[in-house]
Amino acid sequence: MNSFQPGCYKVEDKARKIGIYVHIPFCLRKCSYCDFYSLGSFENGLLEQYVKALIKEIEEIELKEDAIFPTVYIGGGTPSLLSGSQMELLLKTLNRKFNLRKDTEITVEANPATLPESRISHFYNAGVNRFSLGVQSFDNFELEVLGRTHTVKEVFETVDALHRSGIKNFNLDIIYGIPDQTVKKWENNIKKAIECNPSHISMYLLQLDESTPLAKRITEGKFTLPDEEMVSDFYYIGTEYLENSGFEHYELSNFCRPGFVCRHNMIYWHAEEYIGLGAGAVSYLEGRRFVNIASVYEYIRRLEKGLKPLQEELEFMNTSEMLAADAIILGLRLCRGINLLEFKMRFGIDIEKKYKTIIEKYEKEKLLEIKNGYIYLTKKGYFISNDILCRFIV
Repeated sequence: MNSFQPGCYKVEDKARKIGIYVHIPFCLRKCSYCDFYSLGSFENGLLEQYVKALIKEIEEIELKEDAIFPTVYIGGGTPSLLSGSQMELLLKTLNRKFNLRKDTEITVEANPATLPESRISHFYNAGVNRFSLGVQSFDNFELEVLGRTHTVKEVFETVDALHRSGIKNFNLDIIYGIPDQTVKKWENNIKKAIECNPSHISMYLLQLDESTPLAKRITEGKFTLPDEEMVSDFYYIGTEYLENSGFEHYELSNFCRPGFVCRHNMIYWHAEEYIGLGAGAVSYLEGRRFVNIASVYEYIRRLEKGLKPLQEELEFMNTSEMLAADAIILGLRLCRGINLLEFKMRFGIDIEKKYKTIIEKYEKEKLLEIKNGYIYLTKKGYFISNDILCRFIV
């Protein structure tokens, strides 16, 4: 393992946009499909210790004054396990350190089982202005298969509470390709999500790491995954329903009402920089991707001793070609695609010339198009995007 400890995060370019990601790796119980770092059970007081360690990490970060921080995304895990006072302390510290603006998008992920109306109110008053609910399904059997801790009834109760609280900006995550899922069940999930009247819907294919409990059950023959043709049908059925219901399809897996694009995720897709805070959080700064080691206990121990979190380097892109390839892979996930002129000005690379052979191949197959100064995937190419995007890797 190549571990290192940068002395500080330095920001030098004028008006550099940097997103902030905060990881809260605690859950009521680990979902059967999840391979993100989080603790499914933990002793009393550990979450409070973790929040105190987070505050120390934030306070020790060194940044140049010419950076702006337009988004904060608090993910997990289950950040909605935080109390109102813990959220208030966290956001006050972030605001003081990063000089957050009034229009900063501040998102918190939530499990419907852990977001009563009182907590919504506390979070909103602390500064949260966008919620993202991990709904995943509107079918109780599917929720059970996924190991979720909430029921369909709790989803509707939480959505009603959001509406009563006047929250206009909230997302629903839903998953397709769940074992034994049928077209009828998937259509019902999409319809129910739309009926909840969110401002944003994220629609993800179930992808399983072999280490997860659900993957092991499938290997043992206890469940059967839908075949590739069926999950492709699910994707395009969902896309059609959402577009016909007035949602803008702006990224391969993401749909929004007009004006409700997720600004934090746009930072990722535009290959811009972000700071990751907390155990297991990833940062991307100055061409370098690195991660805080994924151990809550080690994270707390080091910060209590006045040390920085131990970090592991994931990737260092130190050439224009590497940075450009990374930006293409991310940027082509956007339905609008990549502005060719802006890309050339940013990286000094002409995409049409550099990747001429690849582009011509996929244009012939009607999977890729260049029009009005943009290069983008066609709808036909959306579901098989990974096969196309990997061709641009340096």
